[in-house]
Amino acid sequence: MNRKFYILIAAISLIGVAFLCAAMASPKINVERYTTQSNEELMPIAMEFERANQLDSAFMIYSIMEGRLERGEKMSERDEKYAIVATMFMGNYYRDLYFTYDKSYHYLKRALELSRQYGLNKNISNICLNLGALKMDIASIEGSDKNSISEAWDLWTEGYQVGMGIGGYSYSDGCLCLLDLINIANDADRLAEIEPLIEQLDRYEDESYNSFFEYLKDYYGVLSAIQNKDFTAAQTSLDKIIDSGLTRDTPAGFALNLYMMQSYLAEAQNQYSQAISILTQPSVSELIEGEPVYRLEILDHLSNLYTKNGQNEKANATRVSYHELKEEIKRENKVRSTRELDFIEALDEALTQNLLKENKIKAQHRLLIYIGSFMLLVCGMLAIIGTLYVKLKHNYTALYLKDRQLRDSKEIITSIPPQSINEKEQSETEPKYQGSSLTDERKQKLLDKISAYMTTHQEIFSDKFSIEDLSEGIGEKRTEVSQVINELCGCNFPALLNHYRIQEACNRINYDPTFSSLTIEAMAANIGIKSRSYFARLFKAETGLNPSEYIRQAKQYRK
Repeated sequence: MNRKFYILIAAISLIGVAFLCAAMASPKINVERYTTQSNEELMPIAMEFERANQLDSAFMIYSIMEGRLERGEKMSERDEKYAIVATMFMGNYYRDLYFTYDKSYHYLKRALELSRQYGLNKNISNICLNLGALKMDIASIEGSDKNSISEAWDLWTEGYQVGMGIGGYSYSDGCLCLLDLINIANDADRLAEIEPLIEQLDRYEDESYNSFFEYLKDYYGVLSAIQNKDFTAAQTSLDKIIDSGLTRDTPAGFALNLYMMQSYLAEAQNQYSQAISILTQPSVSELIEGEPVYRLEILDHLSNLYTKNGQNEKANATRVSYHELKEEIKRENKVRSTRELDFIEALDEALTQNLLKENKIKAQHRLLIYIGSFMLLVCGMLAIIGTLYVKLKHNYTALYLKDRQLRDSKEIITSIPPQSINEKEQSETEPKYQGSSLTDERKQKLLDKISAYMTTHQEIFSDKFSIEDLSEGIGEKRTEVSQVINELCGCNFPALLNHYRIQEACNRINYDPTFSSLTIEAMAANIGIKSRSYFARLFKAETGLNPSEYIRQAKQYRK
């Protein structure tokens, strides 16, 4: 049996090692065609992948470029700058495509630090814009976070100043940073801090952004007037924005701001029903479709409006939807939709197939490692258990043989039980025996009679056998029998009786196959003990083995 057990362990170990070897030998796929190109050459390829909506492929190209920077590879200054840009894109991808905010923060923060180090101001404004938005998303999804809000404020302020300072297309990022600053200032009651920034807009002269500058001024004017309860001025500024038509040709965020301003104005005038109808119209739903963070903001505001309007049931339902959306954003890993375009189909197909194959091989590689490691772990545990079992079995065998040898020599059967037989039933010599007239010689003779009776009479295996029966059987007084047992045996009568009963059980197990085939309950009843658990406890104390193990050892010895 032991041999088979260890053969099984060896077989499982070999299989586990085979799995690990197979994992180590798994071929690795690499995109050689891209890893040999410079970052300057890779950047347009990644951009084309983006335009073609091949976002996973673009992400991989960016990761190749960023990886060179991460590993500290020697590159030209131009390639280093492209790697920093790739780091920025990876941060945006983790946020906008995969909603993995911790990685997004890591890459954007790193890109910002490197851009500051290299003086890449055009990057700084864009990164500040995205990093600030990320901090606000975290604050919206994870809960109110003053540190995130404060950091976003500082980032957008820096992005605004840098964007406006260098001009060109960075005006756009600077304006967007200011727009976000106005929104956060409105929520945090810090609009007064925006006024100096609004005044700076007059210093910038760029015809292509004049309408945007006016929009920001009017937007600030609406919120500032609402805060000052000047609803006429607020409506005037709002009408200017609507008449300009700017929000019709800009991204969803600007159009959504217009609806939010209309809602704020109605709310400030306690026209809650109107504020609700503004945010629940179909055009708003279309704007926030596929934009979970925008939808989160709308649900949050609607819940408050329903409460103010006394529609508690709707407020509660909206709040439930708000929390469900939060959880959905946290667990979903979806790619936001971008425009479709057929481009470099053959190139993208090759890369996509490579990616799929690489992911499949990586999964197989991990599975082989897991299986092999698990099997080796199981083998280790089985080996430990087997070793402990063999050692325990050896100890049981040694204990049984020693007990068997003593019983064959009659030393145990004729001896007086030790005091440790049953500590709960032991009794010390009581002071009442101090006045006894029994001499030591008389006591020894009584003890010999007791021992002879207990080893030769079957009556002791009756569950009704008592000290009175023993006294009558040897023709002595009960009190003197009790005194001798207590003083010379160091235990009371029940303990002594159990000692001889367990001796008999051991002898029958050793030499009577019929008895050893009985159940534990039947064995106990056969020697006058009613309880199975009590019998097992007495047996363990007497022999060091439980009844089942003793029986198993006896059967092996008889073979």
